[in-house]
Amino acid sequence: MKNSLLLILFLSSIFSYSQSLDVTGNMNVSSNPCMQAHSTLTIKNISNYSLNVICEKVIIDTTLGTSNFFCWAANCYPSSTYISPGTNTIDAGDSDATDFGGYYDAFCDPASATVQYCFYPDDNPSDATCVTILYNGNSSSIIESDRVLKLNSFYPNPAGQSTSIEYVTSKDSYLNIVDILGNSIKKYNLDYSGKLNIDTRDFIKGVYFGNLIVDNQIISVKKLIIK
Repeated sequence: MKNSLLLILFLSSIFSYSQSLDVTGNMNVSSNPCMQAHSTLTIKNISNYSLNVICEKVIIDTTLGTSNFFCWAANCYPSSTYISPGTNTIDAGDSDATDFGGYYDAFCDPASATVQYCFYPDDNPSDATCVTILYNGNSSSIIESDRVLKLNSFYPNPAGQSTSIEYVTSKDSYLNIVDILGNSIKKYNLDYSGKLNIDTRDFIKGVYFGNLIVDNQIISVKKLIIK
């Protein structure tokens, strides 16, 4: 009887700590520190039951002045959120490779962060599967000269009511929109976010050019068509 009880307790222990989820993905994500680093993960339900899954963020190491946040269950949460308010339902045997996104903004500081993400059923936090992601682990080799002088193309282009453009630049820079005759139409001061959204509803249809100005010099020019 005693041996049977011990066997039951042993099997119960194995069952209690068996994981219901399997998480895979790139655990080392590097990008230019002036651009937002983005990690993706695939979460698979390896149990026999449909699960409502929570995502929890644990910051292991980070740098003051940088920021990180995550998306889960069709929502993105601010950096101050550590446990997703919502759950994502994953059926038995199914995988979710689209709903999670981990993001890190270094704001042009060659810094890194180590963040752990744990996934578990909403009714059993002890059944957690965790992975650790290193953001910008190789960015310390990127120097100031690599951060400037880059302007991507406008998207969408041709543009209707709005467009956006990504850039890598330094301080004291702006984007100058000029018409085909070279007249300045609008200027946008650029920060370290790396992306500028432009409302084009007040622009007349036609051809424009976006000039990246750094230290009062034109560094790059991109063509923009407004339909």
